[in-house]
Amino acid sequence: MMSDQAQGLRALVHASAATTAGTLEQTAPLARVIAVTSGKGGVGKTTLTCNLGIAMARAGARVVVLDADLGLANVHVLLGISPPCNLEGLLAGGATLAQVLLPTDYGIRVVAGASGVTQYSEMDAPRRERLRMALADLDAQADIVLVDTAAGLAPNVRAFICAAPEVIVVTTPDPTAIADAYATIKVASRENPTARVMLLPNMVGSEREALQVGERLRAVSRRFLSHEIEFLGHVPTDAAVGRAVRAQRPFAVASPSAPAVRAVEAVVQRLGWAAPPRAGGLTELIGRMSARVTGGRGAV
Repeated sequence: MMSDQAQGLRALVHASAATTAGTLEQTAPLARVIAVTSGKGGVGKTTLTCNLGIAMARAGARVVVLDADLGLANVHVLLGISPPCNLEGLLAGGATLAQVLLPTDYGIRVVAGASGVTQYSEMDAPRRERLRMALADLDAQADIVLVDTAAGLAPNVRAFICAAPEVIVVTTPDPTAIADAYATIKVASRENPTARVMLLPNMVGSEREALQVGERLRAVSRRFLSHEIEFLGHVPTDAAVGRAVRAQRPFAVASPSAPAVRAVEAVVQRLGWAAPPRAGGLTELIGRMSARVTGGRGAV
């Protein structure tokens, strides 16, 4: 099963390369940007982001995980790495992207987040410009950038999910998590109507439970938001995940045959390799975020 899934992922990469070979000779490639978010904390969003990235990297993609939690960053904690520089140094102008972009032993690279950094909407123009220029350089260095946002709907979170061309909303079957997931979908669909919004239930007891969560959120989104969200499948409750988190290792590495790993590989296949039509890389992402600020919509 795992071999078949890995071969399928590699086939997606090779097919994409063959399709875009002529185009890449004429224009510089832009990274595919996917924001991973959740309405509620504790649903496993960051853990899934890291392991999704590892599955993509195993398929042959150049993957960067950008920790966009400017309050309580923890991607580096889950991966067991100690970054010498982080996003705060980049914003302050004391570090370069090369210093902040950290390699890992897992095939992905990480831009570590910071704690207590000013909201994006409150940054002055020079800091926003430094962020834009630094992150735009990633377009030439990555095929996929996974943006791990903070949980909730604080201004920094909304800045990213209202600008990203693709948004994955992670939830659990818990009623409060479902309610908060709907609130997140509502913001994304109304303020970023062209985005591809996707739902990923995590820590699910059965496929039936996952389908119930998915259909419930899809139905209310269709009825009250007139927005069709995609269902990416689910990731089951798996003791291997908790053990890996405590060991500060990705579960895709610590327990490669675990059910959660197979589920993550299936999710990557459902995501597909080709970016959506509105895929302008990090350059467009930061540009859209800046436009919201200068247009008076920073405190969304």
